[in-house]
Amino acid sequence: MGVPRNELPDWNDIQIMVAQLHRKPLMEDIPVGTNLVIGPNARKPLELKIPLFVSDMSFGALSEEAKTAMALDAEQAGTGICSGEGGMLPDEQAANSRYFYELASAQFGYNEESLKKVQAFHFKGGQGAKTGTGGLRTHTDFIKAMALGADGVALANSAMQAIGCVGARICNTNNCPAGVATQKPELRKRLDVAVAAKKLNTYLESTVELMQVMARACGHNHLNQFEQRDLAAWKRNIAKLAGIEHSGFDPER
Repeated sequence: MGVPRNELPDWNDIQIMVAQLHRKPLMEDIPVGTNLVIGPNARKPLELKIPLFVSDMSFGALSEEAKTAMALDAEQAGTGICSGEGGMLPDEQAANSRYFYELASAQFGYNEESLKKVQAFHFKGGQGAKTGTGGLRTHTDFIKAMALGADGVALANSAMQAIGCVGARICNTNNCPAGVATQKPELRKRLDVAVAAKKLNTYLESTVELMQVMARACGHNHLNQFEQRDLAAWKRNIAKLAGIEHSGFDPER
């Protein structure tokens, strides 16, 4: 929002430090757990099979087909999807048994009765993506985020790309050629729900497999074991900002 991108902290400035001697890496045949329990102290905790889920993207901003496809895949992958601020889309909610219902400050589409149909409640306290309200989607390095303290990662832009988004950058025109960010019937027909769901499932499975590979490399047998000591930064200011190890060499000095 007006700050030159090259002056902002970058995920590339943070490096993953794999295990070597003091802590040894695990062999490739060692199982690595992936589940995430949300609300472990709640009366009815919600368990996701993987620490990734589909983030808040409103129906209206996305087509019904896009939302339903992502809900279907999330269900197949054993994870959830969040309604976003546009209210609950019935077909989307029915397709997923780990559904997050969002309550944001503007309460768009919010209905107390809908709480009876969902498995989790998602409070949106604020948004740092851009000034004012509304949505922007970014992709993060999942492992680094979890090592810095995240329990799980919500996917938005990457999930859209997986189901067919071609990055046309005309979302605001209602003319999305892939049928993802449009409400025009003739364009929505271009998105095959079953095919799109399968593509997203492939993406999630591949991503989790790679995360398991990195977990073994760091000596962990569960994805929830990533921690700050798995990271280091070349730049002293980034290390201080993230609370992680400084590599001892600062290329800017």
